[in-house]
Amino acid sequence: GLPWDTSEETLRDYFSQFGVLEEIRIIKHKFTDKSRGFAFVSFFDQDSALQALMTEHTIDGRRCEAKVALPKTEGTGSQATRVFVARIPSSVTEQQFRQYFETFGKLQDAYMPKNPAKQMYRGIGFVTYVNPESVEKLVSMKHYLNGSEVAI
Repeated sequence: GLPWDTSEETLRDYFSQFGVLEEIRIIKHKFTDKSRGFAFVSFFDQDSALQALMTEHTIDGRRCEAKVALPKTEGTGSQATRVFVARIPSSVTEQQFRQYFETFGKLQDAYMPKNPAKQMYRGIGFVTYVNPESVEKLVSMKHYLNGSEVAI
């Protein structure tokens, strides 16, 4: 996570290299007003957000991970069945991608978009499961494809 003393200004300076920022919000404890070690960073365009997700980050001397924020849902738990995967190594095939993620549950779809100009995978993917329980299991752990950690 973020160092406790990281400021919004530091995050704005750092993440502006990826594109125009819409909002930065450091999450703080309700009673102490101290940082909880994470923040939400919103970009005006999706390409900037994808670039930030596919990059390894060191902020104020600490390695930090960028993830897609999943919306909270009402009721007993998340009903999400689709996840976004970033930082996929270029050596991973769509078949390997599918095989890895189907170990967490029955897939409805697994897709890695290609860069049309180069006909190479873009380093991102989308996985859709039949059951939300598969997503809950998936997001609770770290994942590695061809020896490299991917971001969920």
